[in-house]
Amino acid sequence: MKHPRLKWSLGLAAVGLLVLLWVGRPSTEGTASAELAALRRMGHPTSWAEMNARLPSIPASENAGPALQATLGRMSSDGFDEALSKVFDSGRDPVVPWSGAERTAAEAVTATNAAAFAVLHAVLQRPRLLLVPNLVPGGAPDGPSAFDFIQAARLLDLRTGCASRGQRSAEAAESIGDALALARCLGAPPNLVAAIFHQAVFGITLTSLEGALHHARFTDPELRGLQTALDRGWTTDLAERAIVAELCYARALSETPGTVFRDTVLSKGPPGSLRELADGLYVQFFAAAGLQRQDFPFYARRMVRYLEIVRGDPAQRERLLTTAQAETQRWIQDHYWRTRFSAAVMPRFFSALEQDPQNQVRNRAAHAALAIERYRLEHDDELPPTLDVLVPGFLNRVPQDIYAAAPLRFRKLDRSYVLYSVGRDLKDDGGPISTSDNAPDITFRVTR
Repeated sequence: MKHPRLKWSLGLAAVGLLVLLWVGRPSTEGTASAELAALRRMGHPTSWAEMNARLPSIPASENAGPALQATLGRMSSDGFDEALSKVFDSGRDPVVPWSGAERTAAEAVTATNAAAFAVLHAVLQRPRLLLVPNLVPGGAPDGPSAFDFIQAARLLDLRTGCASRGQRSAEAAESIGDALALARCLGAPPNLVAAIFHQAVFGITLTSLEGALHHARFTDPELRGLQTALDRGWTTDLAERAIVAELCYARALSETPGTVFRDTVLSKGPPGSLRELADGLYVQFFAAAGLQRQDFPFYARRMVRYLEIVRGDPAQRERLLTTAQAETQRWIQDHYWRTRFSAAVMPRFFSALEQDPQNQVRNRAAHAALAIERYRLEHDDELPPTLDVLVPGFLNRVPQDIYAAAPLRFRKLDRSYVLYSVGRDLKDDGGPISTSDNAPDITFRVTR
């Protein structure tokens, strides 16, 4: 008798919980419609159908993505990994020259992959560097992985280092240009994955450029070409488009059968504790009842709020995002039974959005560094007294620090110099290389 009673009790409890969760549906549906209408007024798509209609249609023969994947597949992964372990160290000082063994190992890999590099360069010079198929849901399953782009960027960085330390400026400039073309390719698909990997590829490239300027002596045409490549490689509205794409994806997920949502959330493997088991069981109930449709309005409101922050003052972005994230987490914790969808699909994109203004600042600093190098070519290797003298001959305008609403700082250090932003704490720490919490200036430094 106990077992039937238990089953009836659990069944009644589930029905009661479903009724409680169903309360408030009319009021939240109207809010979601209002948020979607606001996005339409801004000119944004609100569904995957609308988004895909706006994406350009690219014949397979003109899409650089699959060709890039095939090219990377020809490279020696064993030799690449070995060279990376010996040479590629993001923590090492780029001013210190490579040892003979390090240079031999790196050049052996670049020589082995010379043919692949030639094909890679040809791919990246295609006039249409657009869709990466599998970065947009529903794309071709045999498209390139986003990690292929990271591997290509790191390999190009390795090649840049070989060339610059060997004083081969043309080859170094070409490799940096190819890496920026990779970033531009990732800037086309408007979704979170593309945004994150665009940030990573662009960050690797700026570090590569910074290191190359320590060693190689570029010609004026090469420096001007790199300035143009920086402009083309950066996508200014990437974070905004990524948020909208995430919202479109979540809307599509909220309208699919609950099993899709359940499988998405529970794909991480078996539970490791009783709490995870209970959460998993509730997610299955949540999905079976189709409750993600009721949760979507909350998700939409939060995403529109993040969009407003990203469209606002970049200097205030990190502070406002931190506050908004805390508000979201508190709501989810206080409304656990109604926010399983939001808790599962609310993207962990805060780090990517925080990195966006930092990369913008570094991009501007890199522009100024290239202008300074052009000035040095015309003035017997002398550094300019200020950034103002670079305008208009080498720069259209003095780059601004988006955190401080002021020009970027420029400090001469004997034969070296540093360009820097005061960062989010708005304190001028003099532009040290360290990025610790005690000195969060964002720097771009060149040492001779």
